[in-house]
Amino acid sequence: MVSEESPLLTSTRDGPAYESIYDRFSPDQKRWIVFVVSFAGLLPMFVSATFVPSIPQIAKDLHSTHAIVSLSVSLSIFASAVGALVWAAYSSFCE
Repeated sequence: MVSEESPLLTSTRDGPAYESIYDRFSPDQKRWIVFVVSFAGLLPMFVSATFVPSIPQIAKDLHSTHAIVSLSVSLSIFASAVGALVWAAYSSFCE
């Protein structure tokens, strides 16, 4: 029966259980996870880089000024940066 005194990681005959955490994924799966996370981190920069050249056209289509459209792109980048900080702090609670 599990109680509050039960250890979360028990020892196995091969060694401590915390070492088995690193063997959860194969090396190929680890590479894909790193690739996907890296791409997700770089995606906001690619999005902003595609918006910057089209700011004049967007401002014209929305009957707005260049400054307002540029501000919205900047706020989008800022929101993704703050969101990454929030998710980074939250990720330590997921296990």
